[in-house]
Amino acid sequence: MSAGRDIPLSARIAALCDVYDALVNKRLYKEAVSHEIARDTVLKERGRHFNPVIEDAFLKTGKKSAEIHRVFQEKSELLKGLRAGG
Repeated sequence: MSAGRDIPLSARIAALCDVYDALVNKRLYKEAVSHEIARDTVLKERGRHFNPVIEDAFLKTGKKSAEIHRVFQEKSELLKGLRAGG
Protein backbone atom coordinates (compact mmCIF):
# COMPACT_ATOMS: atom_id res chain seq x y z
CA MET A 1 0.00 0.00 0.00
CA SER A 2 1.51 3.32 -1.04
CA ALA A 3 -1.08 5.65 0.53
CA GLY A 4 1.20 6.50 3.47
CA ARG A 5 4.06 7.32 1.15
CA ASP A 6 1.83 9.71 -0.80
CA ILE A 7 1.39 11.94 2.26
CA PRO A 8 3.83 14.89 2.14
CA LEU A 9 6.54 14.96 4.81
CA SER A 10 5.25 18.29 6.11
CA ALA A 11 1.79 16.77 6.65
CA ARG A 12 3.27 13.78 8.50
CA ILE A 13 5.17 16.13 10.82
CA ALA A 14 2.10 18.31 11.33
CA ALA A 15 -0.02 15.25 12.21
CA LEU A 16 2.32 14.24 15.02
CA CYS A 17 2.57 17.83 16.27
CA ASP A 18 -1.20 18.20 16.20
CA VAL A 19 -1.75 15.08 18.30
CA TYR A 20 0.99 16.10 20.77
CA ASP A 21 -0.52 19.58 21.07
CA ALA A 22 -4.01 18.18 21.64
CA LEU A 23 -2.71 15.91 24.38
CA VAL A 24 -0.58 18.38 26.35
CA ASN A 25 -3.11 21.23 26.28
CA LYS A 26 -6.33 21.44 28.26
CA ARG A 27 -9.53 21.35 26.25
CA LEU A 28 -13.11 21.99 27.31
CA TYR A 29 -13.71 18.25 27.32
CA LYS A 30 -10.43 17.01 28.88
CA GLU A 31 -7.51 17.93 31.06
CA ALA A 32 -3.97 18.27 29.74
CA VAL A 33 -1.57 15.35 30.11
CA SER A 34 2.16 15.49 30.81
CA HIS A 35 4.83 15.44 28.12
CA GLU A 36 5.70 11.88 29.17
CA ILE A 37 2.14 10.62 28.75
CA ALA A 38 1.81 12.41 25.40
CA ARG A 39 5.12 10.92 24.25
CA ASP A 40 4.03 7.42 25.25
CA THR A 41 0.69 7.88 23.48
CA VAL A 42 2.45 8.93 20.28
CA LEU A 43 4.83 5.97 20.54
CA LYS A 44 1.92 3.52 20.84
CA GLU A 45 0.93 4.56 17.31
CA ARG A 46 4.39 3.89 15.88
CA GLY A 47 4.11 2.54 12.36
CA ARG A 48 0.31 2.75 12.36
CA HIS A 49 -0.63 6.41 12.66
CA PHE A 50 2.82 7.99 12.57
CA ASN A 51 5.87 7.36 10.43
CA PRO A 52 8.66 5.77 12.53
CA VAL A 53 11.24 8.22 11.13
CA ILE A 54 9.11 11.16 12.26
CA GLU A 55 8.69 9.56 15.68
CA ASP A 56 12.46 9.05 15.98
CA ALA A 57 12.99 12.76 15.32
CA PHE A 58 10.30 13.57 17.90
CA LEU A 59 12.04 11.37 20.47
CA LYS A 60 15.41 13.02 19.82
CA THR A 61 13.87 16.43 20.52
CA GLY A 62 11.73 15.22 23.43
CA LYS A 63 13.23 17.31 26.20
CA LYS A 64 13.34 20.36 23.96
CA SER A 65 9.69 19.82 22.96
CA ALA A 66 8.69 19.68 26.62
CA GLU A 67 10.64 22.86 27.36
CA ILE A 68 9.09 24.73 24.42
CA HIS A 69 5.64 23.67 25.56
CA ARG A 70 6.37 24.83 29.13
CA VAL A 71 7.55 28.27 27.96
CA PHE A 72 4.53 28.80 25.72
CA GLN A 73 2.21 27.61 28.49
CA GLU A 74 3.72 30.15 30.90
CA LYS A 75 3.40 32.96 28.34
CA SER A 76 -0.19 31.95 27.63
CA GLU A 77 -1.03 32.11 31.34
CA LEU A 78 0.65 35.52 31.60
CA LEU A 79 -1.37 36.85 28.65
CA LYS A 80 -4.60 35.53 30.19
CA GLY A 81 -3.75 37.39 33.38
CA LEU A 82 -3.06 40.63 31.52
CA ARG A 83 -6.31 40.37 29.54
CA ALA A 84 -8.21 39.79 32.76
CA GLY A 85 -6.66 42.92 34.23
CA GLY A 86 -4.47 41.07 36.70
